[in-house]
Amino acid sequence: MKRETRIAICLFALLLMAILYHVAPEDNKPGEYKIKVYAEVDSEILTISSVFRLGKLDYSQISVREEVKDYTVILEHQRGIPHSPGNRLAIYLKILKNGETVRLSLENIKAEIEDPTGRIFRIPFSKKSGDYVVAEFVPLIKMREATALLGLVAVLWFTEAIPLSVTALVIAVFEVLLGLLSAREALTPFFSPVVVLIMGGLLIARALNKHGADRYLARLMFRSGAASRNTFLLLVLLATAFLSFWLPNTVTAVIMLPIVLGVLDGLKKKNTNFEKAVLLAIAYAANTGGIGTMVGTTTPPIAVELLNTILGLKITFTDWLLYGLPAVFVILPLCWLLLKLFYRFPNEPINLDIRADSMLSKDQKLAMLGLAFTAFLWLTEKIHGIPNSIVALIGAILLFLTGTLEVKDFKEIDWSVIILLGGGLSLGEALVKTGLAHFIAFKMGELPPLHPLLLLLITNEVSIFVTTFLSNTAAAAILSPIYIPLAIALKMDPRLVVIQAAITSSTDFILPVGTPPNAVVYGTGRISLKEMIKTGLTASMISTVLLTTVVTSIWAAMGIIAL
Repeated sequence: MKRETRIAICLFALLLMAILYHVAPEDNKPGEYKIKVYAEVDSEILTISSVFRLGKLDYSQISVREEVKDYTVILEHQRGIPHSPGNRLAIYLKILKNGETVRLSLENIKAEIEDPTGRIFRIPFSKKSGDYVVAEFVPLIKMREATALLGLVAVLWFTEAIPLSVTALVIAVFEVLLGLLSAREALTPFFSPVVVLIMGGLLIARALNKHGADRYLARLMFRSGAASRNTFLLLVLLATAFLSFWLPNTVTAVIMLPIVLGVLDGLKKKNTNFEKAVLLAIAYAANTGGIGTMVGTTTPPIAVELLNTILGLKITFTDWLLYGLPAVFVILPLCWLLLKLFYRFPNEPINLDIRADSMLSKDQKLAMLGLAFTAFLWLTEKIHGIPNSIVALIGAILLFLTGTLEVKDFKEIDWSVIILLGGGLSLGEALVKTGLAHFIAFKMGELPPLHPLLLLLITNEVSIFVTTFLSNTAAAAILSPIYIPLAIALKMDPRLVVIQAAITSSTDFILPVGTPPNAVVYGTGRISLKEMIKTGLTASMISTVLLTTVVTSIWAAMGIIAL
């Protein structure tokens, strides 16, 4: 890209930033806010009101009781919260009838917050805490600045006017200059557990590649002999997805990458399109395989826990297979077909007789032992309790102690992708703390009556959009508690909406910051951002449609959801 073009794009991004600043929703002003809650119980409309102050921290609790016929309505909340990003007011509601707690249905409870100017914000009750149902009011603070920053980042990321990792640093700078986050808050995500996991994994992958151990692993995983390029692409998809059933999808991508690179680098006849298709297959299959079980990625456990906590709907590991596996079986073939379509390569036979020394060297043995030990700890996390990120560091440190890795190997891993992922997480932190992410999600509650499948398609598309700029974990954590009351209000099965959102959040193939496997593959430097967006956007959009229609129909036919 020419320098003049880069400058023009940056100027356009700044202009868009200014426009978005002026059209963004206004912040909540300091002052006294009124709370009014409506609850329908046994055809009775019960109301209760209270007030709190935005702009002054006051931990003391307000408890309001209203006696209506046989009912006692109890409303509790904190007296005041500061007027700064990152604060929220939890509102607790409990209703008693003749001294016994009434089981409340979330679709029959609504809360309204009125600010000093008369603006009304409708917020859902989205979770339970003991006998109480809970709603959270996230005040809109620095909304103009957050919206402007989101617009700037979107333009810079999608056009790659400046390197993506530099844009990640721009995020941190603007977050501090605009007062969205403190310097500590803006920079902490750059060394978050997910970032550390990828860094440790890249170091382990470096050890395997440095000493040629990746070629031995490739020989073990892919049977020797001839195979067509199409078949190899399919094998990579299936092997990666299967590993992602049992290992975190980030870990799976980190393990598969050096193995597949060992095969690609060993081919006599190179084909750039084939390499790109195979590398993207790792990201797509790791993301997709992760939704097959409850251990492959974080979004299924989030959805299951919220459905259990809020609605008392228990979904076991085995139950989830009925939801996750149909989605995997539908999306994986799509990925295979799209990769073949976008990256046309001759379906020539390739020789999988991967060259490797007849005897394993000491360093090769140590590198493979380090990977095996790390993978064992990853698989047994529930037993020993050591987080995956720390396990990755343990594996890398052991490789340094044995001399398999040296200090100079730090220079060989792609730090730009690590910085990029940190910037994405930092942006997500800002969008959550300012209330912008919640504002987008709450606007979903204003949807008009539509066909259930069309509504589901809209919620899934919102999930994809939010995940593009937040991590899939953050997107699921924000959207799921909002989608539950939304589904109930729209008379839809909440399991359908929430589980679809969890799955859709993990099928974001568009940007490197969307999911860690995307970042891992992008870190090879063999895939450009434009190619990732072009292929990923198509894959994500079609996946969303298939999830909404085909997978939903399969679930309905199996009787595990109600349409």
